[in-house]
Amino acid sequence: MSYRDHQISKRTEQIDDAVRDGHPEAVAQFAQSLSEGGALGVGMELTAATTVTQMVDHYLSDSAGKRDLREWAAAVADDEQTEAEIERGAA
Repeated sequence: MSYRDHQISKRTEQIDDAVRDGHPEAVAQFAQSLSEGGALGVGMELTAATTVTQMVDHYLSDSAGKRDLREWAAAVADDEQTEAEIERGAA
């Protein structure tokens, strides 16, 4: 595994864990992605008291949701790594 791939893998795990552990910023970013794809809150009864965290937790309640989270986290980690590499190259 290359250094780049190792960094992306490590960051993917951190992002995935942050969403699953309910860290507000990570949950909000993942929820934004779900919202843009039209998947946030799908399949659950929404009320005025339903929170974004509850909608994300519902989405992650099956294996497909967990897989989607992992894929999203990997894409974010790859983007972050690319940005870091560009910044290092410009410095």
